[in-house]
Amino acid sequence: MIVEPSAKINRNPSDLRHSRSSNPAFEGASRLRFCWLAVVFAIALCQSSSAQETGNSNKVPKKDATDQKEEPLVALGRIEDDRIVESSGVVTARPDPEGNPSNAIWTFNDSGGEPILFRVSVKGKTQATLRLNEATNRDWETMCSFTIEQKRFLAVGDVGDNSFNRKSCQIYVCEEPAVKLKKSKKKKKKRKIRDLETEVSTIDFKYEDGTHNCEAMSYNAEDNTFWFVEKVYVDDKRKTAPGFYVLPNPLAVKSDQKKDQEKKDQENIARRVGDFPVRNVTGMAFSPDGQRLVIRSYFAAWMFEKSEGKTWLETIDQTKPKTLALPLQSQGEAICFSPDSNSLLVTSEMKNAIIWQVSLDQKSEKE
Repeated sequence: MIVEPSAKINRNPSDLRHSRSSNPAFEGASRLRFCWLAVVFAIALCQSSSAQETGNSNKVPKKDATDQKEEPLVALGRIEDDRIVESSGVVTARPDPEGNPSNAIWTFNDSGGEPILFRVSVKGKTQATLRLNEATNRDWETMCSFTIEQKRFLAVGDVGDNSFNRKSCQIYVCEEPAVKLKKSKKKKKKRKIRDLETEVSTIDFKYEDGTHNCEAMSYNAEDNTFWFVEKVYVDDKRKTAPGFYVLPNPLAVKSDQKKDQEKKDQENIARRVGDFPVRNVTGMAFSPDGQRLVIRSYFAAWMFEKSEGKTWLETIDQTKPKTLALPLQSQGEAICFSPDSNSLLVTSEMKNAIIWQVSLDQKSEKE
C-alpha cells in the first residue's frame, strides 16, 4: 500500500522565520502529524509475517520460489556478527578489483562503540573490519559515500545530539579500501575476517542556527554537498518543521581554490535550505545514479525522483514524494540504495538484524 503525503516539502524563502509560520503546506503537515504516524504504522503492521524482525532467531524469511511477482520486501540475510548490535547507518561496498558487484555493505555501531566499520555480505557474514584511526564514536548515526577523482570515499556522520549540547559535529572521511576475499578450498571452512585500519580526514561543522539532533545524512554528487535532515521527535513541543541542511564538502574544493575558501570560510557551516513535514527522520540516501532521494522514519520512507532540468532543491520544492512501506523493524534507521539504484537496503538497531531489500515499484490501491 502506498499513501501519498498531503503536504509538499517546502524550500525556505530568504526570511525563514516569517515564512514558516504562514506556510499552508507546513501548517497542514503539522495538523496531520499524528495521523501520519498512525498511517505509516498501519502500513508497517500490514506487512506479512515475513516482513518482521522477531527476537534473535537466525532464521531468515525466504521468498516462495513459485511466486513470480516481485516482492516489495525481501530478507537477504541476517547479520551474524555479535559485535554489531546497533546497525545505525549503511552504504553498499564498492565493486571488487575486477569490477564485479561486491554484494556487501558497510555498517557500524551507534554511539559509544569503537570507531570501526564492518563490511558485511548481504547474506550477513562479516568480511572485514576497518578501524578509523584518530576518530571517536561520540554518537555515530549515519554514513554515505562519494567519489572524487575516481577515488571512492566513506563518510561517517558523528551528528547525534539528543542533549543539544554539542559545540560542533564531525564527519569522518576515509578512502574505501578494496577488499579482496580469499576463497577457501574447504567449503565448510569459514573465511578469515580481514582487519584493516586507515587514517581519516575530519570535517568539523556547525549549523547556522544552533544545535540540532540528526540521524540522516547523504551526499549530493551534483554539487559535492553533504545533506542532512534533522530529527525532531513526535512529542517535541517545537512548532517548527524538521529542517533540511546543506554543507559543502571542503575536501572536494580544488587545490587552487582552497586557500581562497579558507580565507572566506573560517568554519564549515551547514545552512538550512528547506523543511521536511515528517518527524522522527532516521536516515536518507541519494541514489548512485543521482536520480532519486529517499528519506526514512521508523515506519516508512519517502522517495523523490529528479525532475528533468531542475536542481534537487527545485525538485523537492515542486514535487510530492512517493511513500514506500518498510519492514516492521526494531529501531529501523539505516537505509541506502542498491548499486543499480533500483531498490533499497535497510537494517536496524538490533542484534542479528535482518538485511532487507525494499522494492521501489510498490503500488498503491489506486494504481
